[in-house]
Amino acid sequence: MGNQYLDVFHTLPKVPGIDMIDSVHQPGVVMRLLFVIALIALPMAACADDLASIAWLEGEWQGYSIMGEKSNVNHKEFRFEQAGHYLVERTVAMFPPAEPSTEYETHQDMNVFYVIGDELRAKAFFVEGFVQSSTVTLDGAKVIIESTEVEGGPPGMRTRLTYVRGDGDGFTGTFEIDWSGEGYQPMSTYEFKRLN
Repeated sequence: MGNQYLDVFHTLPKVPGIDMIDSVHQPGVVMRLLFVIALIALPMAACADDLASIAWLEGEWQGYSIMGEKSNVNHKEFRFEQAGHYLVERTVAMFPPAEPSTEYETHQDMNVFYVIGDELRAKAFFVEGFVQSSTVTLDGAKVIIESTEVEGGPPGMRTRLTYVRGDGDGFTGTFEIDWSGEGYQPMSTYEFKRLN
């Protein structure tokens, strides 16, 4: 019976003049292979560590938002996907009508948190057709999601969404818009509690 770890080399394409089985037995070859494998795995480990700082968001949340005189009910779900390389946030907001009705306004969006190099970023997709690229900054209990580009939005438009982790099983948030470089204006506030 052969060595199960070396048997994999029998499946590799043959290279003229090089015997993969003999090469593995040369001094230092195994260490070099392990070093290359460690280098390949390094970005994946960094990704998991950086997303770990916002892992407290994972799960289902229910809450509300207040926009001026309007309010709505919100449902958010955060789930890790693709072997933990992405934290995906899905939001459904419902604006209840003044009278009982099956006709009411809804809003949906999806936000994907990920790591490139040592930067935490997000890409959001809105039911209205906007696609937003953002940087994500951590400041104590705050997760600050600030846009770098809003595709499909007015020229110069910027947004900032801030989540603030509470002491218990909840978080609050604010959403601000800068329409044309004149500074952020508050648009809505949020409050959520964990469902699971």
